[in-house]
Amino acid sequence: MNNSTISMVAINFLNLSTPLKQDKQVLGWAIAVLLTNGCGALANVLLLLTLILHKSLRRSASSFLIIHTVCLDLYICAFAVPVAVIPTYLGPTYQLPRGFCKYQTLYVHMMYQAEMYAATMLALHRAVATVSPRVFGRMTTKAAISWMIGLPWMIASVNSLLPAVGNLGYRQVDNHLNGGCTFSITSRGAAVALANTVVGVYIPTAVMGASYAMFIVKTCCHHSGSQRSSRNRQRRMELSRTMLILFVWHCVALYPVSIMLGLFPQQYLSNVGLQLIFKFFVYSFSAINPVRKCRKR
Repeated sequence: MNNSTISMVAINFLNLSTPLKQDKQVLGWAIAVLLTNGCGALANVLLLLTLILHKSLRRSASSFLIIHTVCLDLYICAFAVPVAVIPTYLGPTYQLPRGFCKYQTLYVHMMYQAEMYAATMLALHRAVATVSPRVFGRMTTKAAISWMIGLPWMIASVNSLLPAVGNLGYRQVDNHLNGGCTFSITSRGAAVALANTVVGVYIPTAVMGASYAMFIVKTCCHHSGSQRSSRNRQRRMELSRTMLILFVWHCVALYPVSIMLGLFPQQYLSNVGLQLIFKFFVYSFSAINPVRKCRKR
């Protein structure tokens, strides 16, 4: 066997080993994501049963808002994440059902956006309870609670329906490169994609952050006083720290992908391992949420 033959064998082996290595990466990633969300689904079920069966929790002013958020997290962990992850593992050669990607914004992305707004309403509800008890009394009526549950669905439905049925240059299509589904954006769809992201991600994040900030500032001011009991001060400070950690987790889980695509698109799209790491955070977001809700009790 001459040198040229050895070189050709080596090149063919390297070309073969690269996709095999990527296949192993994707397999390990898919197993990790599904296991994490399986545990998250179980945690959501247990939390939901606790909220329903525990009498004192049922009487909480935020109980319906919490149950609403838990149900959305449960759906995401048990259905939305597997639907998005498994086709990615099957790869681009797997033939997806017709309309699977086109309407994925309705049964996957809409739930993510509804969950974000539901969590935002919950954060706002708790912040108002701390900052202005008089206004909070108006937010505990059946009509107010119904609006805070219905508003996330209205916003998420409109924001997800347009890419699914509209001809706006921004829609989901089959990913023929890596498998699963991906967004396709034309020149005229860039503005639509930006508006969709602002409404679906940036606005709820801003409102959530402002709500947590109000709660923390009020708690710190309250902590400096001397009229309250030590037990109440300790509880509020612990809750403030928990809210801060959760908001940081919210940003860490959801924003790196947008930042990388906006600032370093070539480096991000060419690095499969980096894509899998950031996508793991996104797909594990709702699986971690039950921990925060239990701590907020």
